Order: sequence, then structure tokens, then C-alpha cells
Amino acid sequence: MDEVMGNVLMKMFGRLLAHEQVETILDQMKSASVTLSTAQFNALLGACLHASIRRMGPSAREREFCSQVLARMEREGILPNHNTFLILFKLYNLKWWIDETNLLYQRMKTMGFTPTEEIYDLVLATYFKHGAHDRISLLVEDMNKQGLKGTEKSCIAAIRFLAHRGNIPSMLESLSRYKQAGFVPSLGLFDSMIQGCLKANCHESATQLVEEMRLTHDTVSVWGYNLILWKQGRANDLEGIHHTMAEMRRKHLKFNDGSYA
Repeated sequence: MDEVMGNVLMKMFGRLLAHEQVETILDQMKSASVTLSTAQFNALLGACLHASIRRMGPSAREREFCSQVLARMEREGILPNHNTFLILFKLYNLKWWIDETNLLYQRMKTMGFTPTEEIYDLVLATYFKHGAHDRISLLVEDMNKQGLKGTEKSCIAAIRFLAHRGNIPSMLESLSRYKQAGFVPSLGLFDSMIQGCLKANCHESATQLVEEMRLTHDTVSVWGYNLILWKQGRANDLEGIHHTMAEMRRKHLKFNDGSYA
């Protein structure tokens, strides 16, 4: 069997998850002195991913099929590449398989591969889905160590997570990388960061974020106004409170009473 025909048949049987037929084709290609490559196995995994998307997510059959494909790669002495890992992460992400995702991520690091920003997005999404806070923290640390700015999606996820956890220094570091990548924080993202700062009693950082928000968007969000009211209250600035409350009413915003207790 020649290489072209073998590749076509492997994709077809890959979508059917017909592992025995795939093994037979691989054996026939080897008998015909066709050199097997990582790209061919990636095509098999990609066919499995395509079938899973059409079926609205993978099942135990896809999991077993991928394991068999990876086992055959290992027997042939063929190493995975970034595309191999990306396909598998996409597959696992369809059903939020956290154990498989974690093992694959560790294997990728052990083999010396640096995760791409797209892979970080997929892994973060799975960890967030399961509330795996410790793993998210380690993942963000890995991104910072590698100097990765991340995609906008992964940056926002990391910043909001760090704000929620009250890790303000890491949150501000991630914000810096976010802006270096050319992204502009939204009002909602500013809100999340200010809320995190206030809950962690980092009022100076919160104030700086409010000022940055004014410069960026020429307006203030709910939590920004809440901080302003809180500071005016501590200063017994009744006129300032009246002015701020009136401004909030015009914008149909409500004060979160007791937010800073």
C-alpha cells in the first residue's frame, strides 16, 4: 500500500475509531517500506477530534482510541510534537477531562516542550471548569516564568482568578503582561481587579486601578465608585458622597453596601 492511499484510509478509519483497521493499514504501509511520521499520527488524532466535535464531545471510545494511537507511536519510536499535544488538549477540553489534561500537561513539560498560548487557554479553561485553584496557580506561575504574555482569553482568566484569590502582586504582574501584549482592560476586568484589591485590603492598588480606569475609559465602574464612596465616608466628606451618589444614580449604578467590611 502506498503512502497516499494509506493516509486517506487512516483518516477515514480514524473518524470511525476503527483501531484494528488503522493498525492493519499501518502494518501494510511499513511492509511497503513507507516511513511512518509524526504528521501521520497527528492526522489520526485529528480525525478522532473531528469525529468527537461532530458527536458533541468525546466518549470513552475516543479516549481508548487516542491511547492506542499514542501507544503505537511509542512502539514505533515516533515522538509527539506541539501539534500532537494541541490536538489532544482540544479533545480533552470538549468534555473537560481534567485528569487526562493534567497528565498530558505534565508529560509535555517532562519531554521539554513549552506550551503555546493556545494550549494554556485550553488547560486553564478545563481547570477553571473544575475549580482546580492550586493547578491554576501553578499554571499561571509557569506562564510568568516563561515570560508568556498569553492570549487575551488566558490573560483575563488569570487576572480574574488571581483577583478572586487576593493574590494582588501576581494579579498586577499579569495585568502588566496583558497590557504589554497590546490588550486594553475592559470595565468588567477593572471591576474584578478593584474588588480583589479591596477584599485583600490593598486600597492603594485599588485607587491606582480606579485612576487608570478613568484614563482608559473616561468613566468609572461600580466597584470604582464604591471605593470612592468608601474613601469619602472615611474622610466624612458628605458633599463628596452626595455628588458621587448623584453621579451613580445618573448612570443607574448601585452601591454595594458592606463591601469593605
